[in-house]
Amino acid sequence: MVPADLMEWGKGIAVFGGVIAGLGVVAVTSVVWLQKQILGFGGATLCTLGTIMIVSSIFHNVTFAAGGANGINLKLAELENQIRETKAAVQSTNEQFAALRASRQPEVASFRSAIEQINAKLSQVSSNSNAALAGVQEMKMKVLSPPAFDRDQPKTQQAPFREEKAPSPNFAPMKE
Repeated sequence: MVPADLMEWGKGIAVFGGVIAGLGVVAVTSVVWLQKQILGFGGATLCTLGTIMIVSSIFHNVTFAAGGANGINLKLAELENQIRETKAAVQSTNEQFAALRASRQPEVASFRSAIEQINAKLSQVSSNSNAALAGVQEMKMKVLSPPAFDRDQPKTQQAPFREEKAPSPNFAPMKE
């Protein structure tokens, strides 16, 4: 193996080991806190150390260089390259979407006009059905309600009422 490949293997193992060790430290601290309900100075230190181990292992692209003419330098070259590539990919995707939108514009316009026509027909059907329902309900009320008498109108003269004898309950001929 070449030294560069060996170095990549070493970085991979260091990242994996840092994440595992950090998770272990945080897990042990969490278990102790859950069991005894105390955190203390040692627990807080272990949580901070575990978090630092996890974060520093995950963000291994960030390198710190101390010394030299500039003092402490923060080199983010790899991250800047990834950001540039991502921005270029996003720009390309946006251009493709714009071209697609422009090519589909007539279809979208015809689709919108069809939807508007359907909405107009649906509103017309809705208004017709509401009017028909109102008519049916009105006829139902006329059929089900007794006729109203107008109390303000004078009554017409009726013929005098003549009393008739009702037949007896035993239906025997009547004697007079």
